[in-house]
Parts: sequence; structure tokens; C-alpha cells
Amino acid sequence: MSKQIMQLVLLSALLFEAAAHSHHRRDLLQGRRRNPTAGTKVKSNNGNRNRTDGKTFDFSTVGGAASFLAKMDPDKLQRVMETAGWSKGIGGLAKQLDDDADFGIDLVNEALLYACEGLSASKSEIASGLAPSAPDPNFAQAFNLASRPASAKKIWLDFDGCFITDSAWNSGDLPSITTPAYDTDNNPNSFSNSEMSDIVAIWRAVSEDYAPFDVDVTTIPPASSINPNLISRVCIGGDGAWYGSAGGVAFMNIFGTDNNVLYSPAFV
Repeated sequence: MSKQIMQLVLLSALLFEAAAHSHHRRDLLQGRRRNPTAGTKVKSNNGNRNRTDGKTFDFSTVGGAASFLAKMDPDKLQRVMETAGWSKGIGGLAKQLDDDADFGIDLVNEALLYACEGLSASKSEIASGLAPSAPDPNFAQAFNLASRPASAKKIWLDFDGCFITDSAWNSGDLPSITTPAYDTDNNPNSFSNSEMSDIVAIWRAVSEDYAPFDVDVTTIPPASSINPNLISRVCIGGDGAWYGSAGGVAFMNIFGTDNNVLYSPAFV
């Protein structure tokens, strides 16, 4: 989590990975996309290896994920898989946990978790890949962007700052989480033209990643009429010190379920 522009690639990866394992993904997918981590060991997010808050990512010290799962209370393990909509069985879960170092279990909230490492990208890298025939919207439109406004499914990129309570992220020691607004010029009270241009570029890249899906990538707060279980909110800003060392973090497979609000938002 960083105040610099470099979170573009991370954000796309975080959102796609958080959806990639979900059985609800078939309701969004119009075409077919490969899983970018299939068959590949994802680089470890070292800041999350040995946490004390019930979130476990490193299973190597206990003989692997299969051994870890075997020692879990069977009812708790079943609830974890049910919460995440996991349909590949215990063996499939163990393999995914071993193969993907940023995929883990939250034993406190009985859920699956994805915490990806921070990535760096320059402004030129962010601009790359944009079709010359389709220029970015003007920076003044930064908070009025929507890729599929008619879709009832929303990925809300929230750059305004977030105040989170009563969620699975909160605890007795952390009753509230404040994420400040996206800020690259040390002036959190207003958005500069450069910052708004960043927001447009980030929205553009994420919306392109989700072009095959029936989902609206937007910077507009969803209307109250939208089903809250169909809103994936992403809070973008701050340094993420409340969580620790991670480029972004999100619970797995909760979009479209009755658990969506409790296990939201994602943070970048």
C-alpha cells in the first residue's frame, strides 16, 4: 500500500486474484481468461508470513498446507470453505495454499484471504497499453468514471478515503480503520490535476482488465438501490500500517454472497 502511482499493476492483480478462485466468477465472465498464477509459485509477500492475528500464509513450518488443514477443527475448516465458496475440496485448497504464497487462511474470521505484495510501476508503465484510438477521459472526470454503468455488479475504486467499522477487518484492538484519500503531493485536502490524472489511468487499466466481465468498474459511489452483495469496494490510499507489509489485501470469494459486506472492502 503506497501513496505513489505504482499500485496500478497491483490493484489489477489483487482484484483479479480475489475473483479468480470464486465459483461466482462464472456469473461475471463473458469470455475466458487464464489464471495468471496457474502452475506458478507466486513470490512471497514476506511481510505477511508470521502474523499473530489468525491470518496464516506460510505453511512450510508445519509440514505444508495439507498437514495444517488436517490439524484444523473439521467444522472450522468446513466453515472456511463454505464462507469462501470453495468447491475444489480440501486437497485442492491445500495445493492452492502451497502454490500461492500470498493465498492464506484467516482463522478468526473463518475465511480465505489474498494479500499481494507491493509492486512498482512508473508513470510511463501505467500509460503503456492504452489504445491510441481511445484516449483517456479528461482528468476532470476522475470521480465520474464508469466502464459499464448499466451493470448491477460494481467494482468501486474509492480514492476519497475510507472509515471502516463493524467488518471482518476490525477487532477489539482495531475497532475502526481509517484509510486517507489517495495522495501523492502531501496535500490530502484536495486532489491535484496530476492525482486526478493518476486516478483516470488506474481506472482505465482496471476497467480494461475487466472488459470481459459483466461488471462496472467505477469511481462513482454506487447508488443505494444497488445490492450491497454485488459491490466490490476497494479503498485506495494511505500506507496500510494498520495491516502490516502488503501491497493490497482482500478476502476471497465473498462477492455476490451474503458475506460480502462483512468481509469488505479490499485495501490497496
